[in-house]
Amino acid sequence: MVPSLSAKGLTTGKIAIHFAEVHDVSVSKDSISPTIDKVVSAMMEWANPPLDQIYPGGVDRCDPLQSS
Repeated sequence: MVPSLSAKGLTTGKIAIHFAEVHDVSVSKDSISPTIDKVVSAMMEWANPPLDQIYPGGVDRCDPLQSS
C-alpha cells in the first residue's frame, strides 16, 4: 500500500497521516522512505531478470528476406 500511495504523489508525512487516520496505526515517516526503496528495488529485480548466458555461434539466424 505504501508504494501505491507514494506513486499517487503523497509525501511520506501524508502517508504516515493516512495510516494513522485510516488504519489507526502509528508509522514513522522516517520508516516509510526505506520501505518504498526496498519495494521498488525488489520490483526492479523482478521486472528485469538477469539474461541467460548466450553462446556465440550457437544459433543460426533465419532471415526470410535474404536470398540463398
